[in-house]
Amino acid sequence: MSTKSILFLLILISASNLFAQISFEKGYFINNSNDTIHCLIKNFDWKSNPTAIQFKINSNDNEKTKTINEIKEFSIVNSSKYIVANVDIDRSTDVLHLLSNERNPKFKKETIFLKVLEEGKASLYSYKDNSLTRFFFSKPDVAITQLVYKRYIVNVNDIKTNNYYKQQLLANLDSEKITEKKVKWTKYNTKSLRKLFSTYNESSNTFRISHQNKKRKGFLSFFNLNIRPRINNSSASITSESVLRNSRNSIFESMTNFGLGAEAEFILPFNKNKWSVIVEPTYLKYEANGQEYINPVSLLTEQAKISYTAIEIPVGIRHYIFLTKKLSLFLNIQVVLNSSPNSEIQFLNQNNNMQATTPLNIATNTNYTFGGGVKYRRFILELRHYTKRNLLNLGTWESEFKSNSLVLGYSLF
Repeated sequence: MSTKSILFLLILISASNLFAQISFEKGYFINNSNDTIHCLIKNFDWKSNPTAIQFKINSNDNEKTKTINEIKEFSIVNSSKYIVANVDIDRSTDVLHLLSNERNPKFKKETIFLKVLEEGKASLYSYKDNSLTRFFFSKPDVAITQLVYKRYIVNVNDIKTNNYYKQQLLANLDSEKITEKKVKWTKYNTKSLRKLFSTYNESSNTFRISHQNKKRKGFLSFFNLNIRPRINNSSASITSESVLRNSRNSIFESMTNFGLGAEAEFILPFNKNKWSVIVEPTYLKYEANGQEYINPVSLLTEQAKISYTAIEIPVGIRHYIFLTKKLSLFLNIQVVLNSSPNSEIQFLNQNNNMQATTPLNIATNTNYTFGGGVKYRRFILELRHYTKRNLLNLGTWESEFKSNSLVLGYSLF
């Protein structure tokens, strides 16, 4: 990546940090004196469980902080609820190459925020810290206890799993609706455990609360398909240090043409949907002539011509800056993969339009693109800059292809 590309990326990151805003939303917290304080809480839609909260008593108030040592519980309306608990937690890693040969969990007493998933006769909680995920449960007669799941190594090629959580579920969720078969197929994840606890609480005829974000459900909650026609402005050049070839050095015309792309966008389920992974197959065509030159050997007038057709596949990340519910800004960075079969640079004799020498085949090389734009409802406008791409993998030739695009898009869903 060039120095200019790195500088551009740093500017994007700085701009993102400068303008990104996480909203304050209605909620409450309970302090250590058991007072319930209704306020506005900064909703980070935490990927990892928090250790503190930022809040305002009202929209005109200054931002304040309460740490885990100062509160017992907090909740954000229609979003999430967390309680403070002093629990035994096993932090054994689940990363394959770091697994231990110890089957039993290694508990350590910690005070942590637990996210409340289900409340009722039996309550379910989760704890996440980067790659670590643990689930806990409680009942009126059972203190908050971790559900035990642990992978471990018996020998180099034999990985086993301690699924003690299934025995815990059978022993504590005592209901005709909770069968051994149901527990057997219950996975150690939010969706599967939430479903089991919900079934138990409903069968117990007890009041239950399910805490989850009020977001779109199903596949469309994390996927967008965007049609993105664009106007491209492209240019190219080739140079050679060879004395026999440097007369053919060419700067090709800057051309403006149309392109078309279809973007698949996968919204990441944290940080208030501000991050996404994007993949955008795009069709590109560039044909242009270089300046005329005199061949020093034949003394004939020649001209280089480039015919470049490519399927580009930019893959990268996007960050949104939400201004209102309908209007947002965004920044993205992508690596551009491409395929350009049957693309070449020809050297033509201007007297008879015949090949003056063997054409140069255009190679498949990657480059980067940086973009920024605005989205209003389903409509998208983006300016995109591509870093220089080397077109030739030939030792005696240097080349570069440059492009910028104005993208007009529409989100189908």
